[in-house]
Amino acid sequence: MAEKLSRIVLLETALAGLVERIAVIERMLGDAPADEPVVAGGDGDRRLSKKRLANRWGTSTRTIDRERKRKRDSDKPAFPAPDIVNGQCMWWLSRIREYERATQVGGTAPDRSGYLTCNKASTEVAARDVAGKEAAAS
Repeated sequence: MAEKLSRIVLLETALAGLVERIAVIERMLGDAPADEPVVAGGDGDRRLSKKRLANRWGTSTRTIDRERKRKRDSDKPAFPAPDIVNGQCMWWLSRIREYERATQVGGTAPDRSGYLTCNKASTEVAARDVAGKEAAAS
């Protein structure tokens, strides 16, 4: 029992170290860690360009444009209005995080059930093939 507890303590320490390293890397890349609150107008709040916002979401800048022009009557919350700085659209990180929370909480996740079913079926077929080959070999 004592050995299990020492392993758990060791794992907790290792995980805490990893979380700390991830936070350092995020700060080096210019993004505040996702679990830290950003207060509008505070020290941690900053503007994101369209390109930085697209990189944050893993999309193209054109997708950001489409999201901005999306109809207001949809069930999604309205996209935050940009500040125009030197002719470029800029968004405050605090507003973007509010939008991300609003679209994630209670939102719909992509339906991946088809993928899971296909993956399970292909795994079962592979298992049957292996079993068939083993039976034929013996």
